[in-house]
Amino acid sequence: HPAKLLTALDTGEKRHVRTLSSASSGEPGDNIKVCLRVRPFNRREQGQVCCVSMPTKYSLAVKDPAEDREYHFNVDRAYQSHDLSLPDFATQQTLYDELGEDILCSALDGYNCCLFTYGQTA
Repeated sequence: HPAKLLTALDTGEKRHVRTLSSASSGEPGDNIKVCLRVRPFNRREQGQVCCVSMPTKYSLAVKDPAEDREYHFNVDRAYQSHDLSLPDFATQQTLYDELGEDILCSALDGYNCCLFTYGQTA
């Protein structure tokens, strides 16, 4: 993944790996991550086609059928939770392991933390 710096923090028996954006100073707690998760369709949406695809863990494409055009975006992490049959399906545990635990550890270390979510749930 371009412009990424991985630092490992050894905390006894468990090893935490933090991904820091290139805009970060490299200090734990000094980080902004942009992540996207596509939820499963709700009952009302069942049978429709999902307009979001994730070619990689770090990118997504949104298809606009009205214009027959696809828009591409890069993110720090893209989570696919739309189709349970896909091998990269992200569970709640996946998100906690990759995002939540790091935020929790930073908060317990005394850093101000915020997890902003937007959108409807299934």
